[in-house]
Amino acid sequence: MSEKVLGYSLITIGVGMILLAILLVWSVFSGKQAPPQLFNLSGVGFDMSQLLGAGLPSQGQAKSELISPQLINDPLNLTFYLLFMGFVVTAGAKIATIGTQLVRSIKVDLKTIPPAKV
Repeated sequence: MSEKVLGYSLITIGVGMILLAILLVWSVFSGKQAPPQLFNLSGVGFDMSQLLGAGLPSQGQAKSELISPQLINDPLNLTFYLLFMGFVVTAGAKIATIGTQLVRSIKVDLKTIPPAKV
């Protein structure tokens, strides 16, 4: 009997993990929540004063940004968030599978072989 209780508990935990991951991913895609900021990389740019030469007078800041930091960080953060949520869903499925194996009863049917005719 304790195997069945443990099995149903594992099924509940596994399905709960799957549903939680789905709800969290849905909240990120609907815009209610932002994914965790794992990356904080700087943008890609270059200094125009190096291209013009060192002898020319500079007109203030001559740095030019080609790719903004937001354009780099947002897709990286979203990708790793989805990978982590995929891991959570997979772990929940494995836990629920173990639970179903504990709940399921094992039936063995033995068939008798008729004696051979002489």
